[in-house]
Amino acid sequence: MKGLDERLNSALEIVRKVGKFLVDNQFKISEVRYKTSVFDLVTDIDLKSQEIIIEHLKGAFPNDVFVAEEGYSSEFPDHGWFIDPIDGTANFIHGLPIFAISIAYVLDGEPVIGVAGIPRLDSIYFAMKGEGSFKIEKGTERKINVSETVDLLKAFVGTNYSSKGKENLVRIEKLMGRVRRLRIFGSSVYSMVCVAEGLLDAFWADYLKPWDSAAGFLMVKEAGGKVENLDGDPGNFKDEKLLFSNGRIDSELLKIFEDQGGCSN
Repeated sequence: MKGLDERLNSALEIVRKVGKFLVDNQFKISEVRYKTSVFDLVTDIDLKSQEIIIEHLKGAFPNDVFVAEEGYSSEFPDHGWFIDPIDGTANFIHGLPIFAISIAYVLDGEPVIGVAGIPRLDSIYFAMKGEGSFKIEKGTERKINVSETVDLLKAFVGTNYSSKGKENLVRIEKLMGRVRRLRIFGSSVYSMVCVAEGLLDAFWADYLKPWDSAAGFLMVKEAGGKVENLDGDPGNFKDEKLLFSNGRIDSELLKIFEDQGGCSN
């Protein structure tokens, strides 16, 4: 089996290539389809991007397993690639710049490589287990770390929105006035890398899938942060409900969620 360095380099290479493809084609979408509902969208560009990514990685690592958002596999193995060709498809369709490519390689049930591209911002984030988290912006690479914010009233916090239930609206409402600002960017992957870089102090989400979480899960941890489920237990990248934080305000956030009924299943 080829090593992790080769897998990381291959993932970085294809994220650059697909990032250019997405920038060039964001305003050339020819088909938008509904998946599970009118809120769950996929475009011809999502499908083509996924095809390009898998073709590239499979060519280099033909014996690897691939799990991808757009119908490639419904099983979540403990080894293999987890791919989201466009996280933030609604943003992409509406011409907004906040969307992401997410690729992770999982070994023994744990992400060991994570790469996320934010093409319209000309940024790529990556991490390898035990090596830290990094950002490449306009060709310049630097190490990134989570924030040092300890006061929840000074915290910049993100979440997601799902049409599947109102549970998260309760958390949002009860958090109003307890944090400096709350942001919903429309891309969970982008929000996770913002935590890794210290731009957000925390981000929590419902209804995540492993291809959403795997890369960001590793990046936040390698940047010195913490990932938990919403019961406060150590998170698994396959969990649907996760809190990504700087590890300094998570206990207070979870207490607010619990006190206000935010952790009900």
